[in-house]
Amino acid sequence: MKKQLLLAICCAFGAMLVQAQDYIINASGMSFAPNNLTIEVGETVQWQNTSGFHNVNGTTATFPGNPQGFGSGGAANAPWNFSFTFTIPGTYQYRCDIHFSMGMTGTITVEEPAGGYPIYDIATVTGLDTDGVADSLGVLCELQGIVYGIDLRGGSGVQFVMRDNTGGIVVFGAGINYYPVTEGDEIVVRGAIEQFNGLTEIAPDTIILVSTGNALENPLVITSLGESAESELVRINDVSILTPSQWTNSGPGFNVDISDGVNTYQMRIDNDTDLYGTTAPTGTFDVVGLGWQFDNASPYDAGYQLYPRYTDDIIGGIINPIQYPPYPIGTVTTVDGNGDLDSLNLKCQIQGIVHSGDLNGGGSIQFFLIDDTGGISVFSADDFGYTVAEGDELVVRGTIVTFNCLSQITPDTLWVESTGNTLFDPELVIGDMTEDHEGEILQFNNLIVVDPGDWTGAGAGFNVEVTDGVNSYQMRIDNDVDLYSLPAPVGTFNAIGLGSQFDGDGACSDGYQFLPRSLEDIISTGVNDHSTDLRVKVFPNPAGQLLSVQTELPVERWIVSDMNGKQLMQWEAHGVHALDISRLEPGVYVLQGIVGGERISRKFSVQ
Repeated sequence: MKKQLLLAICCAFGAMLVQAQDYIINASGMSFAPNNLTIEVGETVQWQNTSGFHNVNGTTATFPGNPQGFGSGGAANAPWNFSFTFTIPGTYQYRCDIHFSMGMTGTITVEEPAGGYPIYDIATVTGLDTDGVADSLGVLCELQGIVYGIDLRGGSGVQFVMRDNTGGIVVFGAGINYYPVTEGDEIVVRGAIEQFNGLTEIAPDTIILVSTGNALENPLVITSLGESAESELVRINDVSILTPSQWTNSGPGFNVDISDGVNTYQMRIDNDTDLYGTTAPTGTFDVVGLGWQFDNASPYDAGYQLYPRYTDDIIGGIINPIQYPPYPIGTVTTVDGNGDLDSLNLKCQIQGIVHSGDLNGGGSIQFFLIDDTGGISVFSADDFGYTVAEGDELVVRGTIVTFNCLSQITPDTLWVESTGNTLFDPELVIGDMTEDHEGEILQFNNLIVVDPGDWTGAGAGFNVEVTDGVNSYQMRIDNDVDLYSLPAPVGTFNAIGLGSQFDGDGACSDGYQFLPRSLEDIISTGVNDHSTDLRVKVFPNPAGQLLSVQTELPVERWIVSDMNGKQLMQWEAHGVHALDISRLEPGVYVLQGIVGGERISRKFSVQ
């Protein structure tokens, strides 16, 4: 685009650009402030919890009428911030799960931007200056075109190419999860022009499906890969792979050098394509793909790549898929008489339900996957764009390995089949932990902490010896769970956790431990738990619609659980509180409070 056109756009729509801004909602006490807010599509709201134990829940599971779901996860103590960019117009409800019965709810009304978006051909907003910098950076606009290729984000946002009859552009939206990318769709995209490592993109506020099944252009045959090929569908003929060992099938993707005998080109195999996980094409072949760029230094005039979309884009070469035979988890986690893994280095496919959060944090992932035959640890230095969530059903393809005698699978790829699945019930452990408990969800009853001084809250995690009076167990508190920063349990408790192993001597006959996933996995049994402390009163008991709690103790958190230990409500409290328990069925419940380094509890009944 000419600089004069950019100036005209900025002048004509400067007011609109200025109006786009972030909004802050304060979560404090028992309310959100403001609790009603009107914004425009593409704007971001940040919730700031400045005091209290709260969360933000605007999921479609809780509010089916919301145009899209959002939420901060489980309730947590202040301070924390949660931000969400609203990309679909409509009315959104949300609440704090702990205090919504006390009026802690809110509404966000999302409207189309005032004045709308200017409509342009794609070529109009993909021009460059002499340094290869997009000359429409920051311009808000509406584009319309046909989708080419697949989603290269693997379910965590979207990344794909769209084209009209003037050119192409990459659509990249990390927070867009409502549009299932389908080649041949005609779509309208509204958003802002951006650039990443020389690649011109549009960051969408909104994606609207217009039609499906549209024809694609024929690929343009080229003999050089440069700026003119960016976001174009192109074809390079009579090439071969120069170094087959570059075909690694590892990481989020890999680069392979190909040559037609005159020129050398860089071909990028993304891990979201079905080419990833195959053997390298042999012989001479033609290749079709989308032009790309990855150049991290100005001037942006290098780093051009070719992205094949699928195996059909390799024409004439011989491709053999790497086999990942599907197995139940229990089949690939058996050990021999020496404790060595029977399936070590086996490539396979497993499928199961995620039973933990991410125990690694950062760009790598570690979690436990369980099916009805067993469980296994999943570990990868690459997160594959996947955010670990309990209840997700995953398919994992990779290699069976072991780490300090813990059976693991190292993924080559993984994907989500479904979400919100029911977890398996824990298996009650009586006696010693064994190999059979590894990777399983377990329960241990009537435990006490042997030495509370072991509860250090330090390092990447810490081990605590617990005992039921007969057997002793190692309980591992990982620094990615909320228990890490809480006081040690006082008195007798039941515990739920995931069976694990850390045996560094190679014998693989010891080092068994279990990992609680959260505070909810520690269940007070009411023994030696200060339940007779007269500084805490609950009344009336039995209770009806309201339960009053009176204490002068500096209680950090109150929790209501049923007699099986399932947490039903939690909140922060001090002094006298009238609690709405109208949703509880008649029965007996436990009110537990965390006070510094101890826990107090009271039983009460609902009539």
